[in-house]
Amino acid sequence: MPVLSYLQPGLRVALAFVLGRAASRIVVADAPFSFGAVTLAALMVVAAIWLLCDVHTRIVALLGVALYAGYTLMLPVAEAGSHRTALGLALVLGIALPLVAASGARPRRARHDWSDPI
Repeated sequence: MPVLSYLQPGLRVALAFVLGRAASRIVVADAPFSFGAVTLAALMVVAAIWLLCDVHTRIVALLGVALYAGYTLMLPVAEAGSHRTALGLALVLGIALPLVAASGARPRRARHDWSDPI
């Protein structure tokens, strides 16, 4: 997986861009503000910042996918069988899945200060 380690910064920036763009669409929408919409936009901005700062990338990428899926599926114009909705979700999943698969701590069988494996 050394190739994914080289692609991780670009994937993190791409997912942060998608989340930030979706959050900006909520804020500048012509629809009246609601507490839920503003909260969703704020959570997407926080997830985008955490992705840029490389904070718990695996968890934040999953959180970003869940937030984006909720945003996309709850839009008034989103249709269940829409190709545009499916394409947007597929794009975000395609960006996030390599981050989930390749990021995070490497699993260990023993701690550093223990002499025997767990």
